[in-house]
Amino acid sequence: MLKKREESLIMKQKLLFMGIDTSTRDAVAYARSIGVETIITDARPFGSSPVKQMADHVWQIDVKNLDELQARCKKEQITGIYAGNHEFCLDMTRELTRRLELPFYASEEGWACARDKARFKEHCMAVGLDVPQRYFVKKPYTQEMFAKISYPVIVKPVDACAQRGLTLCGSEEELITAYEKALQYSQKKEVIVEEFIEGEEVSMEYFFLDGHPVFCRINDLLPVSVNNRPIFCFIWQQSRHKEKYLRDTADKTDALFQRMQCYLGAAFLQAIYRDGKYYFLEFGYRIDGIGSWTTEKRIDGYSKVERMVDLALGRPFSPKQIILPEKNGVGALYLPLVKAGKIDAISGLETVRCMEGVDVSLERFHIGDEIKESKDMYQLAYYLGIWAEKEATLLDRLKEIQSLLKICDHDGNNLLIPFDGATVREILRDI
Repeated sequence: MLKKREESLIMKQKLLFMGIDTSTRDAVAYARSIGVETIITDARPFGSSPVKQMADHVWQIDVKNLDELQARCKKEQITGIYAGNHEFCLDMTRELTRRLELPFYASEEGWACARDKARFKEHCMAVGLDVPQRYFVKKPYTQEMFAKISYPVIVKPVDACAQRGLTLCGSEEELITAYEKALQYSQKKEVIVEEFIEGEEVSMEYFFLDGHPVFCRINDLLPVSVNNRPIFCFIWQQSRHKEKYLRDTADKTDALFQRMQCYLGAAFLQAIYRDGKYYFLEFGYRIDGIGSWTTEKRIDGYSKVERMVDLALGRPFSPKQIILPEKNGVGALYLPLVKAGKIDAISGLETVRCMEGVDVSLERFHIGDEIKESKDMYQLAYYLGIWAEKEATLLDRLKEIQSLLKICDHDGNNLLIPFDGATVREILRDI
């Protein structure tokens, strides 16, 4: 028995990556740096992503083919399974780890709340957190339902992410159209209709370690307007809300996490601040999809991607690797939005890649792509992490990036929607 345990301890660990998301590049690099054998499974051809070339092996098996993956994992003696921020891949990972008796970080209730916005908000109300007023609308529609609604409202699927299927509505006619659209994006075929709260959008990042919620940061999410709807495209990682949130609200969110039985792993909350209150919108029990770890690694010396790889492998780590030291500079994420059109030319990207204090974690579009008007996060062209010692230097880098990047159509029109960096200075004032 002792000999078998010793053999298992010295056996090289093998980590399977379920599909490819924005965190996979850095997760594979970290796993290889600690001597772990890396395997990516993805149904698409080998040349579909440069990340596949980083891994030791690639399986061309669809992530939803769990029976084949289960058999292959047993044969290859896989010791851990990782998915970063794609929720379907995380659903598949959760089931595959259950079958193979391998670690998965999320609790049953925590994951259920991350996949159901209505369920999450029930927990919020139970601990005294504010949420937008919900209007109960379902088919068949009745005038009694509509008579109770005060416009404008947000209509969205209960279980979608990245703002897919979300619509801002100002009338009954728009609501009905939006409801049908939201149904198409919902696996559960459930839709939420709730009041639209206009205010400052923020996100709170946490890491759970042995049941303790470690507060990492609160971010300001700054939007541009697309067809009269705000879509955030700039994340300022030094929010002026930090002191107020920790003083007035953090105790309630700690109670929320306890109710949802969140014991391990990365998570974030999204909320709107208006008139001194935070109205909570949703909960992500995963790594975010926008590359925040690229800046936090430089600023805090901590990477949630690396810690999530450790959890997938069952590797212990010290609380000192999560509890953050004093900040070493400032960081932001720039996610430029692009208009609808066909791409004829792209310029400036390689220069931006080589800039000091900049990381490109996602390049969504290429020459020849036809961009459709989606009004969600799939209309974000790049995910750029920016860091610097001082705020002024960071804002200068943002200005330089905007002057360099161009995505043009056949007529030479730049399809990138400009973001006014001057709005960042507005959020530096105290609340």
